[in-house]
Amino acid sequence: AVLGQRCPGVVAATLAAWMAGAVVMLVDDALPPARVAAMLEAAGASLGIALGDCAFPATAGLAVLHWDEMPRPAASGPMPSQFAAGGDAAYLAFTSGSTGKPKAILGSHNGLAQFLDWQRGVSGIGPGDRVANFTSLSFDVVLRELFLPLTSGAALCIPDQPELGPGPVAKFLATARITLLHTVPTLAMLWLQRWPDEAAAGALRTVFFAGEPLSDTVVARWRRRFPGCTVYNLYGPTETTLAKCAAQVPDPAPAGIQSIGAAIDGSQALVLDAGLRLCGRGELGEIVIRSPYRSHGYVAEGVPQPTFIANPWHGGEGGTLYRTGDLGRYEPDGRLAILGRRDDQVKINGVRIELAEVRAAMQACPGVADAYVTVVEQGGAKQLVGFAVAASADGGAAAVTAASLGASLRARLAAAMVPSRLVLADELPRNANGKVDRQRLLQTAAA
Repeated sequence: AVLGQRCPGVVAATLAAWMAGAVVMLVDDALPPARVAAMLEAAGASLGIALGDCAFPATAGLAVLHWDEMPRPAASGPMPSQFAAGGDAAYLAFTSGSTGKPKAILGSHNGLAQFLDWQRGVSGIGPGDRVANFTSLSFDVVLRELFLPLTSGAALCIPDQPELGPGPVAKFLATARITLLHTVPTLAMLWLQRWPDEAAAGALRTVFFAGEPLSDTVVARWRRRFPGCTVYNLYGPTETTLAKCAAQVPDPAPAGIQSIGAAIDGSQALVLDAGLRLCGRGELGEIVIRSPYRSHGYVAEGVPQPTFIANPWHGGEGGTLYRTGDLGRYEPDGRLAILGRRDDQVKINGVRIELAEVRAAMQACPGVADAYVTVVEQGGAKQLVGFAVAASADGGAAAVTAASLGASLRARLAAAMVPSRLVLADELPRNANGKVDRQRLLQTAAA
């Protein structure tokens, strides 16, 4: 386990672990000690490397090496010709379990290498590019931020400060001349909402969005700030290694939630019904991933793996399927549309509602900087609750109110899809990976 914050030592420690034949687990020092301890226990970690002045929880029971105290070699030693086979385990990443305990997922070298090979090809990255490292260490996305540039001859640019608000991000993108960036839609909306007016557009040419459904509103606002920037929409759960579907978003972006395109090279993205039969175009089903480059699954013994299932049509290498729990459909052109989580599809008064669609409509309303929609249950009845962050008043424009937002939504959506409660918030709470913190919103909605 490597404990620290964004710094060059993370790269060196990761490579050292791989050269020793070990599996690396990156841990953000900003996480609560109890969370770190739970992750270490779930992973079965035996050795810790502490970067800087970071310290592992006393209860971890690890042998610990302190990076700053380790002797430095006088000269570089020979590189091994090969320090791991492609199918060997490379890293541990985590998702939240239904019990509240983190679940450790074992990723492979060939899964990481295959994704980076695809991303190098599609982005055209090369020695003249500069890639920002903004992602928390504890999320697998950080691996593409670190190793995409380092396997492409590009520069990896690491900000000094741990907190990355709109002002510091704007300054860093400009001064570091960042050309390629990975981010989450919610985090991008927060940046754009408070972007300094005097900030230069900089050199940014490519952005990869991932982690949440991407709306046309996010894309349009991003392009206004960064004209000419190429936008990609990535999709793929941690269990399938970084991303398994991608689409280049056209300009202008079509209305609503953006397509996730098609599976990347070497993988398949299927839409299956409840009986695991292939859906027709336009038919709603679950997105299921087939790939020889998926993860090795969950680490802890006894962790149920019902999401990994045998391929009913084909065995052998790559025959295992991963059920994502995400709803989707094939568009008429064969591309994939994602419609949110199965958990996000609700029926209210007999009407099926996609929360991602309602959120996209709220984001497009005048005076709204960002929005989120969730469901609460009161007295046995479900109701939609919408949260909206007001945009900064500009040029004398009237500030958004719950009443004006409701009127805008009624003009855009069927009556059953308009949230029965609309809450104006200063900002949407985010978790460590930049996504909306749904649990904190639910607590607010229930209050």
